Amino acid sequence: MRTKYLTFLALILILSITTYPACGRRGLIKAGKLAPDFKYVDLRGHVGHLYDFRGKVVLLRFWADWCDYCWKEMPVLEEFYRKNKDRGFVVIGANVGQARDVAEAFVEKNGLTYPIFIDPEGKLAKGYGVYGIPTNFVINQEGVIMDIILGGGFVELKSSRRILFPYIEGTAKPQKG
Repeated sequence: MRTKYLTFLALILILSITTYPACGRRGLIKAGKLAPDFKYVDLRGHVGHLYDFRGKVVLLRFWADWCDYCWKEMPVLEEFYRKNKDRGFVVIGANVGQARDVAEAFVEKNGLTYPIFIDPEGKLAKGYGVYGIPTNFVINQEGVIMDIILGGGFVELKSSRRILFPYIEGTAKPQKG
């Protein structure tokens, strides 16, 4: 009986290991690829496209108000954005799966000024292969995804500078996707 149990556990372990790559990150867009364009209407009613920001470094951030990292990072990103928007840097926030009033309350409480829109059904997030919140895509001036950063990278202004300045300065290479 014990041998059957151990065989069963080994089989489950093998199946878990071999099927894990097919889950989650499988659809995540890779660094080094052109970021797919999308149309959005931000919370202020401005209609735009990702490609409107060609010539700038874009941090495309997928977020939600239930995310602890989002509460910590969004004000830091706002400060970084304000200090670097004249250097060709922009943040675009995509709230995933929440009502407009929830996102608006979060934006107001945190004093966010960069473009934020709602992805109510998570279609854009799914299209980018997002499987966790927050997920950040660093997109260069030519529209190429340079890096994908999953949660926790922007808790401090210092770490934000360390991560983002090389992209703003044009010295960064695409990270492995």
